[in-house]
Amino acid sequence: GGRPSKIRATFPAGMATGGRGATHDDVVDALTVEETVAAVRAVLADGDADMLRPENCCRCSTRVYWSLVRHSGGLALPAALAQLVPEADWATLFAARRKRGGRRD
Repeated sequence: GGRPSKIRATFPAGMATGGRGATHDDVVDALTVEETVAAVRAVLADGDADMLRPENCCRCSTRVYWSLVRHSGGLALPAALAQLVPEADWATLFAARRKRGGRRD
């Protein structure tokens, strides 16, 4: 039934896109908590946990990203993932990619 609810997220646009004080709005269809968890589990089943890193998730799927934030009560993405999909070993999944990808400094 009914229209899907929307998530409106306003955040700093960053120097490259708007200069100091500028903001950007994302407006996306909200996923239910069940849809959000199912999307995360599907990505994990595909062996692509790297897509769930904050810098990747926000580019690949704004709906999943903002739904994770919403359903976790506003937590940052790593904490949101741990809360909503606690059976995954997030530290190991993300650490493995860091080791394979090398150091960034």
